[in-house]
Amino acid sequence: MVKIPILWLREYLDENISLDNIAHKLTMAGLESELQTIKQGTWSGILVGEILEIEKHPNADRLNLVTVDINNEVKKVVCGAPNVEINQKIAFAKVGSELLDHESQQLIPLQAAKIRGVVSEGMICSEKELGIGDNHDGILVLPPKVPKGTKLESILGQEILETEPTPNRPDWLSVIGVAREIAALNNTTIIEPSLQFTESNEETVTQASITIEDSDLCGRYTASIISGIKIQESPEWLKEKLISAGQRPINNIVDITNFVMLETGQPLHAFDLTKIQNSTVKIRRAKDKEILITLDDEKRTLSNDMLVIADEEKPIGLAGIMGGLHSEVTDNTTTILLESASFLPANIRKTRTELKMRTEASHRFERHLNPGLAIMGQKRAIHLIQQITQGSVCKNIIDVYPNKIATESIIITTQKVTEVLGTKFTLKQMQKIFTSLGIESQEVNKTTLEITPPYWRSDINIVEDLIEELARIQGYEIIPTKYISQPIPPREEQPERNLSLKIQDLLVLSGMQEIITYPLTSKEALEFVENKRDIVPMKLANPMSQKPEDFTYSNISDTLGFREYLRTNLRVGMLETIAHNVRYGADNIKLFEVGKQYIPRNNNLPEEVRVALGGFCGNRDQLNWTNDQESMDFFDAKGIINMTFKELKLESIFTPKIDILFEDKICSAIVVQGTEVGVVGQVKNEIARNFGINTKPVIIFELNLHKLLPLTLNTSQYFSKLPRFPISYRDIALVVDNQISAITLIKSINDHKLVINVDLFDEFTGDSLPSGHRSLAFRIHFYDQDHTLTSEEINESVDKILNKLQHTTGATIRETR
Repeated sequence: MVKIPILWLREYLDENISLDNIAHKLTMAGLESELQTIKQGTWSGILVGEILEIEKHPNADRLNLVTVDINNEVKKVVCGAPNVEINQKIAFAKVGSELLDHESQQLIPLQAAKIRGVVSEGMICSEKELGIGDNHDGILVLPPKVPKGTKLESILGQEILETEPTPNRPDWLSVIGVAREIAALNNTTIIEPSLQFTESNEETVTQASITIEDSDLCGRYTASIISGIKIQESPEWLKEKLISAGQRPINNIVDITNFVMLETGQPLHAFDLTKIQNSTVKIRRAKDKEILITLDDEKRTLSNDMLVIADEEKPIGLAGIMGGLHSEVTDNTTTILLESASFLPANIRKTRTELKMRTEASHRFERHLNPGLAIMGQKRAIHLIQQITQGSVCKNIIDVYPNKIATESIIITTQKVTEVLGTKFTLKQMQKIFTSLGIESQEVNKTTLEITPPYWRSDINIVEDLIEELARIQGYEIIPTKYISQPIPPREEQPERNLSLKIQDLLVLSGMQEIITYPLTSKEALEFVENKRDIVPMKLANPMSQKPEDFTYSNISDTLGFREYLRTNLRVGMLETIAHNVRYGADNIKLFEVGKQYIPRNNNLPEEVRVALGGFCGNRDQLNWTNDQESMDFFDAKGIINMTFKELKLESIFTPKIDILFEDKICSAIVVQGTEVGVVGQVKNEIARNFGINTKPVIIFELNLHKLLPLTLNTSQYFSKLPRFPISYRDIALVVDNQISAITLIKSINDHKLVINVDLFDEFTGDSLPSGHRSLAFRIHFYDQDHTLTSEEINESVDKILNKLQHTTGATIRETR
């Protein structure tokens, strides 16, 4: 945020320009602005008074008794300020006024006090007591024309324009830059500040030597020598401007450099010339681990990619950020070297980030100041220094500009403006707007202008930039609203994307967390978990990282840093992510990813298949004294799959499957309506260890959304009446061959007309059963919507079911002993 006092702003504008509603106008032109009334400090009860009489304190040599008139109310106070004089207008705090205590930062009521035997009926305030500066040596003297009895807040309180410049407009970081904008919005130009100064006969080059050793980081460096100056407090007008803009006055030279930076946008720095060895300045890269103590008295350790201002021995400043303590301007300084330069924005940003020292100067240099601004800022500062200090300016400013770039003109036509904006501008309208912005234009013919971008505008490079200026200043509202030439096409349905989003929501609701992994990985990792060994992943021509030819590895995890191939499955990314979380002590890991796998095709781009993949590892529940710690297993994944398919109105069955990733007996294909749409299983221990997972078992499920999509398009929802009669059930235990799946038996049982549900609740294997057989126990639910089933009807139904199972699967009733 930039604070610009309205009174300061008005100095560059025509007196007839109205600033009513100016914040809104600037905002609509692209500069977000807000007008604030700022009241510095707490000034309730503080009035303007006039000093009528000064007497010596009878009991103290350094104190005075001062008589103050506050609009015909006379008060006598004790004052020790050295600058108190008769007829001065001052800020007077009456008894009861609240002043800020700088130690406690609390508001304390002012009380009548007896000082050396004399009662003081108030206080004549200094800058520090009012909270507008650090000066406590003397009282604040107000302009002589201020009426007695006036509230202080009406004198020092003022309107401030708070702006938020965009990064491409460094000129908006200056008072003049905003003034130009306001002038352009009012079809006029600004009052340019004076750059005039007189030079002595002594050449600057005889007093100092400037060398740019690293021109890639410093594009331009200007320097001037000013001698015969006296460091002292700045004049009141200068201090007031700095304070109102949020700056702290220091001394006349430093205050002028800060003033010019705020005014023009060009940062400057003043060095004490006598502290620069042999008056030689070099702009160079810092030496590695070189030390510089900056003006904030901090010791900085530099690296060789940082730019410094140095003399023949050591660095004396950090380029574009802050000066060095060794060469600072002090009360004893009489000759200064004034710097105004242009530095590489990226280097300034990198340096201040590494050193954690953002400054007003770095903030401006980061936004690519035009090198042409350096000489203007130099001249403006010289003018003010000579005016305020009467210093002697050496002849001819040193201007080192090794890689000078000529300003290229831009051709703009009325036709081009119409094409881009959709509205017409005449040549005169264009010229008027450009002139108000300070942009020079030359008429080529009746429809064409040749434009020369001004030195303060680093953002104008192409014709579209100029067209944007026309639209901004004229007002975007003048661009007519037109319908597009063709009707907006209807929204295209994306069924696969919709299914993807639906599954993502369902998995999140089940307690899983979504991850996004790299679409690139190593070939070795893909082949290690890929079920189809004939798939050769596609290699990138310009991979993020590439294995050296002599690379060897002991575990697959060693290859994961080389992302050269498009993934043919999402399994690698999931295992890599689970391993990363396990290494950091995570438990109860439930992750999923919905993404694309890329299946190569001959002489074509790869086929992109969308897949949903889930991964589980760790304990089922968080550690708690009420339950035992159990690892998640196959059935945790199966439960979430069933829940997901239920919401999609699909019924899934699980059949045995062999997959290279999973343990042979803990792996199932996921089948929906006879189509295999995925797989779920426990990852082989050997594979898990290769990825760095050595603790809990890992469960993964994989769903092919491309296969699942058509099955979701034909689902219908049916409703049935609530049961009017009781539901009956029978439990049966069947001995079957190990090759007969439970789902086969369940489907056969469900075919009976009275069966509404079948649950598998037990599996048994042991020596009591024939070899190669197992026992499966089912609970069968019977129901008839017309009457209550009798025992005879249920027994008859069970017999029919058993007969059918025996003929189709060889199942027999398990006999109890």
